[in-house]
Amino acid sequence: MAKKVEVFTMGTPLCESTVQTVKEMVCSRCELIIYDARVNEDKETANSYNIQSFPAIAIDGRLTDIETLKKGKLGRYFHKKVIDKLKQLLT
Repeated sequence: MAKKVEVFTMGTPLCESTVQTVKEMVCSRCELIIYDARVNEDKETANSYNIQSFPAIAIDGRLTDIETLKKGKLGRYFHKKVIDKLKQLLT
């Protein structure tokens, strides 16, 4: 099932690594949108999600907190290898 995956960044090395990992994990049917919160239009989108820290990921319009990613509770969305890589990146 295709998902809409949005990644919000601030241009930090962690943000860039997260973007790369997410790019590797989304399926070909998924819609991937990368927002740079330093750009006004993208900052407005980030504000609409009430994002407090970066990087941030939203899946189908629902913000997914980093703790959920670290705990690997996104198995229904992504392959285990990808979740493990994200957990490694974020710890």
